[in-house]
Order: sequence, then C-alpha cells, then structure tokens
Amino acid sequence: FFPNKSRDCYGYPNYDRNQGYPCWQAKCGVAGAPAECFEGTILCQHGADECSVNLLEGCAKTLYPDVLTYMDFAVCLESNYPDGGEACANELGLSWSDIEACTTDEEAAAKISVADANVVRWIVPPFLPRQPPLSLSLS
Repeated sequence: FFPNKSRDCYGYPNYDRNQGYPCWQAKCGVAGAPAECFEGTILCQHGADECSVNLLEGCAKTLYPDVLTYMDFAVCLESNYPDGGEACANELGLSWSDIEACTTDEEAAAKISVADANVVRWIVPPFLPRQPPLSLSLS
C-alpha cells in the first residue's frame, strides 16, 4: 500500500516496485515520517482487487481480533482471491454482513488502511525485490 501523497514515487497504476518502493521507503519509511505519507487514498501495487481483499482482511481482524479467527479468514480469502469473502465468512461462522459493512464505513476503512500502510513502511530490504512478507500486529 502506498498513500496517494507518494504518487511522486511511481504510485499505482504505473507502479514500478524497483523504483517506487525504495522511493517511498526513503520518504515515508523512517522515524518521524511526514504525516502526509499516511493521508489520502491507499494505492495498492496490484490494483483494486488487492485493495479490496486487504480491506476485507483488515475488517475481519478488527471485528474478530483473535489471531486464529482472522487468519483463518485471510487464508481462505487468499485461496479464493478475489471474490471468496462471503463464502469464507460463512464457512468460518463469521458475519459477512458485519465484515462487508466495515468495508463501506469510510471512517473505519480509512483507519484500517492507514494502519496497514504504517505496517508496510517498516518492511525494509532485504525483502526487495520479492513481495513484502505478511506482517501481523498483535496489539
């Protein structure tokens, strides 16, 4: 994820991981990063489906903070990418209507997206040029 304030770092849809991520990391992945690094719409390096799935997973984590519960949902959703949310929630006994409502609550969605962006900023090389690893906040 990269907030839109970092478009000067090759934001989606023209994202180039080899140039964009190091630029964003240098600008925003530091202690005391400017607030604008985490304002605005989140840009997902793989497009709208990734943003949707990330938000579904974030909402599940918010609604069901037990790591085993939300991780079961995340694993199921990733295995049924990008349209398996409702089926996964039903399979796991989670409320799809609550998860979906969270994704349409602009304030909640913004908080979740910014929290995810703040996790991504601390993922630094040597993980490049591979995909950033899954990061969990157990707080």
